Amino acid sequence: MTQIGDLTGEPDFLPPEETKRLLTDVLKRVSRSFYMSLRVLPHELQTPVGLAYLLGRTLDTIADIEILPVDVRLRYLRIAARQIDGSEQLSIPSPIVDISKNQVLHEDSRELLRSFPQSLALLSSLNRNDAREVRQVVATLVQGMEIDLTILVPKQGRKISGLVTWEDLDDYLYKVAGCVGAFWTSISTKVIHFDHEKNIKDISRIGVRLGKALQMTNILRDVAYDGRLGRCYIPQVLLRQYGLDHQDVIGSNKIESVDKMMKYLLLDTLDRYSAAGEYLSSIPRRYVRLRLSVIWPSLIGLSTLALLASNARWFDDSQVVRVKRSSVYLMVISTLLISGSNSLMNFILKRVVTRTKALVRKKNRPC
Repeated sequence: MTQIGDLTGEPDFLPPEETKRLLTDVLKRVSRSFYMSLRVLPHELQTPVGLAYLLGRTLDTIADIEILPVDVRLRYLRIAARQIDGSEQLSIPSPIVDISKNQVLHEDSRELLRSFPQSLALLSSLNRNDAREVRQVVATLVQGMEIDLTILVPKQGRKISGLVTWEDLDDYLYKVAGCVGAFWTSISTKVIHFDHEKNIKDISRIGVRLGKALQMTNILRDVAYDGRLGRCYIPQVLLRQYGLDHQDVIGSNKIESVDKMMKYLLLDTLDRYSAAGEYLSSIPRRYVRLRLSVIWPSLIGLSTLALLASNARWFDDSQVVRVKRSSVYLMVISTLLISGSNSLMNFILKRVVTRTKALVRKKNRPC
């Protein structure tokens, strides 16, 4: 067996202290909100779910390194993906670790990339079923990242490129988030028995819908930021309905049209969160930890939409939309008290949706 620190081949053993470092220190540094959901998961799920997130974030970090040319990022992304799926051995030194030496990157991102060999070692130590699940979901996530680096790259003569149809958007949402809902459902069957009134495939489809809702929230929050990077996830077919083009997300005087379109997208995304209540209801009430791991990101997503609805400017990336930590703590405390009640949990979800819809419809605002 090869231990980390003396890499002479593909790692297949990771000391317990390194596992703890990955799933606590490293993971906490790259995602505070997900870390909260991970820590509340049943113990048996924390390692495969946490590792899947770490690997996904590692790949996403590679794909988002703006100082590297797109073709270089794509090459590194595919190298890392092949090493994760086992079709390519871990080279010494790893080219992924080499990227971490770039001083332009945030230290948290550098630490994540430096830890790539350890993440692979942890993957190889999982039981066969868990390792297969992790590899499958990561492989799908890579497909979504490849869309960012191939299709969503500005073409000649244009400052921005974007998706074309609703089908393109739905496919992208599945590959970068919906697949996580399916993975979450499948891996959870290790420790729970879902409501027998629903087929596990039906529950997985609900999980996919919830994952898409959460990702659509991210897309709406980051429209201006993504536009600056030259990409737009709002499909062209919708933009045209409002007399807009992808170029309009990086500067437009069509304020009324932008306002109407963004209202439509916010309301559509809010409706998508019906999956949160359905998914929660499928988890038996005695599995409190798993229920909390679902309700927390759902409420954070809905709170993000509420902040967007009250934001003064849709496409201003200088205004960072982020749920306050105090609000998150209050959400955690309140849901702990009612986590066993489907009716109360669904009431809270519906109340947030209703209030946010009222904010969206309240008034026009400048772009």
